[in-house]
Amino acid sequence: MARDYRKLKVFSLADELVSEVYVATRRFPPEERIGLQAQVRKAAVAVPSSIIAGCERSSESEYVHYSAVAMASASETRYLLQLASRLGYLAEESCRDLEERYSRLIGGLYKLIQAVRDRESGDGSRRTRRKDDDRAGADDGVGVGGDDRRSSDASAGRAQSGEDSRSSRRKWDR
Repeated sequence: MARDYRKLKVFSLADELVSEVYVATRRFPPEERIGLQAQVRKAAVAVPSSIIAGCERSSESEYVHYSAVAMASASETRYLLQLASRLGYLAEESCRDLEERYSRLIGGLYKLIQAVRDRESGDGSRRTRRKDDDRAGADDGVGVGGDDRRSSDASAGRAQSGEDSRSSRRKWDR
């Protein structure tokens, strides 16, 4: 299911910011052209690129993943701009404006990720789980999401049908 990235406010803001970062970094010293200038530009371009890549993925989890990558790239860009300002390569006022706008972009991406996760969970809750949480839950005998119905329902189904674990394993080995 392809999504239209052009309809996303976060994409529009990220796309605008790329142009502004290129203009703001134009006056970096020549020795920074392959250093900080290139790095900040690359991070800025990665934000809308990751949004587009996520929109083209078929699963919601991949969409969330690429949106999180975009958010990380936006955070990286914001930091690199702050660094450039501290080093005297970027005017404080210009840095402050870009920093505020990147902060809004990061907030928008966070809200987008939460909305997709809420829609994915189907219950509208803000509860999110990480793979680490899922592994920890499996170790303590509780299934993913604190719900072990899947494993107990499967066991109950085999018990009702008269299957034991050996006969069910034999079916799959064939």
